[in-house]
Amino acid sequence: CSSGAGNGRGGGGSSGGGGGSGVLFRSVINSGHAATRAAYAALLQAVVDRRHVFTTEQQQQRLESWMVVAITSNRLFTDDQYEFSAAINEVKKMLKSTKEAVVVAREKQRNHHLESGASAKNVVDADFDRDRIVPPHRRAAFAHFINVAIRRGAPHAWSRPTVRLLLKTAQDEHHACGNRLLDDDDYATVVDAIASFARGGG
Repeated sequence: CSSGAGNGRGGGGSSGGGGGSGVLFRSVINSGHAATRAAYAALLQAVVDRRHVFTTEQQQQRLESWMVVAITSNRLFTDDQYEFSAAINEVKKMLKSTKEAVVVAREKQRNHHLESGASAKNVVDADFDRDRIVPPHRRAAFAHFINVAIRRGAPHAWSRPTVRLLLKTAQDEHHACGNRLLDDDDYATVVDAIASFARGGG
């Protein structure tokens, strides 16, 4: 498959965050060794088991992004169709819920502008704070998962339909929230992969 697996996109349009946490986030994303992935997954599982200490919305969002990168993505490295599909379905739900959060936030902003006296035709959402609802680390996590799914799913007839559903979900939810779910390069990867899977008959 020529759609993002080796083209350097791989979530490159999004940053995992500033400082040391961003460096560690990228090291997880770029890890190509099974032992390293397993170690990161175990580490993050220990953190998840103590998630009650993360009390703010921002902390919860970041933890969920880490879970996608270090735990859910690692579940794609399997020949078990059920396990592979379960990981895909988990992220599809996250894509949908994130889209819904964006839609609600945009509607609240629109209503605020209208209540402030703006006319309907002059209400725009150019100033919508995407990074608050879909922060860069969340977009990077989605992009990473999608790229791993493409690489892992493309060679196998049993996994290709599941990956195609993930890609279609990502495309649909991205459009439904005003193209705010993925960064441009990562969305291009989705489009390329859909076309590639279609040519391959997956």
